[in-house]
Amino acid sequence: MRSGLSDYRRNRKTRTTIATLFGHVSLRRFIYQAVEAGEAGIFPLQIALGITAGQATPALADVVGRLMADLPQQQTLAVLRERYGVRWSVGTLRKVMASLAETLAPLREEAQVNYLVSRLQQAARATKNGRPSLVAGRDGIMIPMQRAWEEASTASITVYDASGKRWGTTYLGYMPEAGQETMTQQLTQLLTGVLTAWHGPLPRLHYVTDAGHHPQDYFRTVLCRMRHPTTNARLRWTWSVDYFHAAERITVLAESLFGFTPAAKAWA
Repeated sequence: MRSGLSDYRRNRKTRTTIATLFGHVSLRRFIYQAVEAGEAGIFPLQIALGITAGQATPALADVVGRLMADLPQQQTLAVLRERYGVRWSVGTLRKVMASLAETLAPLREEAQVNYLVSRLQQAARATKNGRPSLVAGRDGIMIPMQRAWEEASTASITVYDASGKRWGTTYLGYMPEAGQETMTQQLTQLLTGVLTAWHGPLPRLHYVTDAGHHPQDYFRTVLCRMRHPTTNARLRWTWSVDYFHAAERITVLAESLFGFTPAAKAWA
């Protein structure tokens, strides 16, 4: 048997347990060992069946991905136990999610671009006067890591029509990383992809953040210098601080000036 550039020969039959929508099943399959030393063996039957991370059928992996999009790990594990009779450890759940993410990652940007372009089309049809808006947002969230709290990065791109109605939002999120370069790259590629695929009048381009370090740096070094991917014309992005962060900081300032008094509330 040949797979890629390596030769394999059938070795022995082994057994493993696979999680499905109706509980755990036993799977017997042959392992094929690589002729070249140092290369891992493969299980052709598992590959043909689309088994995810050697643990779950494609149908169950799809369910797991949807659950993890809405629920924490422990709640996801509880749902798997109650609905499907699948009992996993946190380690197994993370292994399946990592494999699922690796498989879907190449499809993410195309799906998000198509989604946002379709929402721009809807927003443009909804109002005859004025242009739809493409609004990018970026923020950070502190999460507990092994030794300390670190800042993960989040971002969103939202489509509004000229009357201010929101038609749809797509999201990005990444674990803590020095400089948040992955977020910067992925958000920029997504914006560029949408502008490339959109063939109507240029939407209004707006940026909303809490004015933190990374969001400010992104506006100054990327958005302010961005050009249209097809016309090369300089793009004009406007920027504002989101209402809730602004209100929070004004309240803190008022309490610093006047204390916790009615005067502080009135001033704010």
